[in-house]
Amino acid sequence: MMRAPVLCGHRRQLHGDQPGQARTARPRRRVLRDQPAGTRLDNESLVENLAAQAEVVRSVRGFLGRLPVAVTPVTLKPRFNAVATGAETPPPPGELPRRVDPRQMSLFAAAGRSQPEVSVRERRGVGHLLRDHRLARRDGNRGRSPLPARFRSVAGGVFPLYHVLADAGEFAGGEVIASESNRPLAVDGMVLRKAERTRILLANLSEMVQQITLNASDLPGKVRMLILDETNAEEAMRSPESFRRAAGRPVEVTGRWLEVTLRPYALIRIDSMTS
Repeated sequence: MMRAPVLCGHRRQLHGDQPGQARTARPRRRVLRDQPAGTRLDNESLVENLAAQAEVVRSVRGFLGRLPVAVTPVTLKPRFNAVATGAETPPPPGELPRRVDPRQMSLFAAAGRSQPEVSVRERRGVGHLLRDHRLARRDGNRGRSPLPARFRSVAGGVFPLYHVLADAGEFAGGEVIASESNRPLAVDGMVLRKAERTRILLANLSEMVQQITLNASDLPGKVRMLILDETNAEEAMRSPESFRRAAGRPVEVTGRWLEVTLRPYALIRIDSMTS
């Protein structure tokens, strides 16, 4: 018999939860849905609210103690109107459903929302984190978008977010090493370690090219860098397996600092080379 955690939750906002109810029900895990920007859906607001999500988790832990917290689903737009008094009206012809955001397939969805948020969640001890329909369009990623003018997609491909989660998933069972950005609204990321391997994941959270100076004092003499940006995003979406097989460009680390340039909403994976 397969052993797996079964989670359950409700549609209420966090402020609708009653600590007394949570304690009385004695849940084994707490499910917390996440759409952090509320009615502010522009890119900048979404990025600015990343840090606040750690405080949301800390608040939940205030009345759940050591119980694991599962953050799911995480969405760009609200999945429904939590205060609606009637059924949702269907979208007009030629328009996307309200909960579908065309940025799901963009580099921003991967860099601006996902990678730094994974880091924030790990630092707060979140047991599970699940994205909602953002690896593919809701009607599946094997066909073309029924509204290509409104929602661009690659038939049979994945969204850039896939590679962020895969990069982190390859270090499952490892640990998140403390790190800090002095410009967290422009560049952020995390450091992962498992056995003798170290991986640094960085994201440009802005629409501007960013020059990054990375403290490389704990890195070995050689690393491999793989960048995902506007120059290769389509390739990574159409052929994710072959893209992930690419080890990246070898780079010599000759001093304490490592210089990196990232295009808008680009991501970079830096892996230590032990031999």
